[in-house]
Amino acid sequence: MKTGIAWLCLGFISAPHAQGAQVPDPTTLLHGVQAAREQVPPSRLSLKTVYHSELNHNEFADTVEFDGELRYFIRTSTIPTRPEYIRAVFNGTEVLLYNNTFVSIYNISGNGPGALYDPRTLGITGALTWDQTIKQCFPYQFSAKLETIGPEEIEGAPTWHVRMTYHDGTVLDWWIDAQHNFRVLRRDGKWQAGSRTVKSWYENPDYRWLPSRVVTEDFGSNGGIVSRTEITMLEAKANLRIPKKTWTLEGLGLPPNTRIVDTRSNIVLGYWVGNRIMSEAEWNRQPDIGLRRIPLSPGRI
Repeated sequence: MKTGIAWLCLGFISAPHAQGAQVPDPTTLLHGVQAAREQVPPSRLSLKTVYHSELNHNEFADTVEFDGELRYFIRTSTIPTRPEYIRAVFNGTEVLLYNNTFVSIYNISGNGPGALYDPRTLGITGALTWDQTIKQCFPYQFSAKLETIGPEEIEGAPTWHVRMTYHDGTVLDWWIDAQHNFRVLRRDGKWQAGSRTVKSWYENPDYRWLPSRVVTEDFGSNGGIVSRTEITMLEAKANLRIPKKTWTLEGLGLPPNTRIVDTRSNIVLGYWVGNRIMSEAEWNRQPDIGLRRIPLSPGRI
């Protein structure tokens, strides 16, 4: 059904620079982008993420597997002096986050940026947060004015320029290549405190669903750059059969005796023993083998 929606949208949209091309309805264009992103098949991506600001610089190697809303990230810092390693899973209900020491369980709502964003939102949102959904990337229902500005070129590619204007003066602009699976080549946001520009490039012909490179730049009210994030897709594989255990504690590949903490209730659930969580009470009843006395023998004396 989703595929049908995308082709239905495409059927009503002419090439932007075609002679006599009819200006499409902006809602149709945005629905086309949303439908195309919702059709991204189960995939595995290898990403390089570089973040830079005046106060901070980070570089990460990210591996993500996802199937619809389900996703599993492995993030490793590539800066030797600032080691960081996490594994994170969103199983559709809650977050399982392993920080190389213990596992924390969170609700996804309200948590911030990091290696657990929905990769299907790459290039269509400026803030890659845990709880950002594809639908939330298109808040046109809250805008005071929604319009198609007209046809424009982005680095030689014909696009339709769509604009959302809000009551507080915030403006969101989209440049959509409707002839190639509703690719978003650029997304700008302007508000009183500053602005943001998100540019996308689709340079991998074997993986057409998502951009192979995304650059996000944030600017202050004076126009000066505040931060820059570049995400590069190094490798992509689509239409995978991802095992169901990937979205579980077992899929995290935890070492034995890893502590499991539910941060929502601040309770230690127990310890991972390979195939289940052993309760803390059961854990404490175990004999402390490491502290057993070894009887002395004449030979040892």
